[in-house]
Amino acid sequence: MNGVISVKDKEIAVINREITVINRKNSAIKGNIGEKIQMLKVKIDLFYLTNSKKEGGGVIWNRNRFHH
Repeated sequence: MNGVISVKDKEIAVINREITVINRKNSAIKGNIGEKIQMLKVKIDLFYLTNSKKEGGGVIWNRNRFHH
């Protein structure tokens, strides 16, 4: 084509750039969701740690206070 880019090729290039932008946004969203899931897991672990009975002495951990 003697260095001339067809309209079809230009349209394909534009679409490919748009797809790349969308893929980057999707990756960022997935990463953000992954971080939120991890934070939720930590909160759940802390909840169980602070609200469960410790074996042996029957001590209940609740809001950083010891209750016998």
